[in-house]
Amino acid sequence: MRLCLISCGFVRNSFGALAGRDLRQYNVFKETDESVARRSELFHEHVFSGGASYEALFVFGEVTAINTGAVIVSAGLGDKAMLPAGKLSVVERMVSVFRKAGTDMIVVVTKPDDKPLEKQLSQYGVMFLRSKSHISREASARVGLEYLSKKCRRIFLIDMDRPLLSPDTLNRMLSHEGELIVPFCKERPGKPLLFSAVGARKALEQTNPMLDVLHLPVDDDGILLTASDAQDMTDRYKAHNAMITGISLDLSIHCGRQIVDKKLISLLYLIDETQSVREACSRMQISYSSAWNMLNQAESELDFTLVHRNKGGASGSGSVLTDKGNVLLRAYLEFEAVVRSRAEKLYEQFFEEIT
Repeated sequence: MRLCLISCGFVRNSFGALAGRDLRQYNVFKETDESVARRSELFHEHVFSGGASYEALFVFGEVTAINTGAVIVSAGLGDKAMLPAGKLSVVERMVSVFRKAGTDMIVVVTKPDDKPLEKQLSQYGVMFLRSKSHISREASARVGLEYLSKKCRRIFLIDMDRPLLSPDTLNRMLSHEGELIVPFCKERPGKPLLFSAVGARKALEQTNPMLDVLHLPVDDDGILLTASDAQDMTDRYKAHNAMITGISLDLSIHCGRQIVDKKLISLLYLIDETQSVREACSRMQISYSSAWNMLNQAESELDFTLVHRNKGGASGSGSVLTDKGNVLLRAYLEFEAVVRSRAEKLYEQFFEEIT
């Protein structure tokens, strides 16, 4: 089925207009048919261009080779994302769903006053795109898609209001190809939407983009139930806990004492992306002195330099990774991706009867 999508409010009616059988026109977003570029190249891309209204804020967590991304939008939902959903909050449960499904990069688009939410997710391995002003959900969704369309082969889009979504539904969606995939349950469209990079680019760059849309039936009413719908569903949350239970890797390299860990790798990644230690610190929410202490200690233990300290130039100063710093970054990311994939299979094998 082909659908002409015209701008008329991206998140209106819970994305339902885009997915609905009446084929109302909607404003969407970007993938590429080309296979994912070499991992080493993927991690060199800069933060989305033209982002004057946003700052990217990296909160330390898992960093892996980027194949699939997710944009979770908080705009317009007030404090709903922080409401309890069983033992977790709504947004913690949603992030856990995407992590369980193996999503490589999760971007949460937040507002200036969402710092409590950012703090709550600080250990969940997500990246924040924080608005410098209050803007619409449509604009927030666009910013998130613009950022991930440059990094990911496929991109989920959802707002923070589907706490009972099943990881199996995400995997079922990923098993199909299409510029835009919309899940259906009980003959109703739900969330998330799944874009290919090509589909997202078409919608971002064209006035009247034509997208190939797949309406995918799923046996999961979690694509429909909002946080308000699910407030008193204690038994459902208990069952959902089993769906999202899994492992989290924290790989580090030791030689007597710790030399390299994910926090150092996150710092190197952001220095590579921004060419600025100070900017990397801002995105990780760590102090400038802490970052240099981390770098100096690692360089002393490794016995080679990770970062070139450049002075002068148009911006006054700058920092770039050395060749060995780049090798370390790429090796860790590739190693972590392989270990995580194998560890998840072993987890299912050994803990199946417990979970």
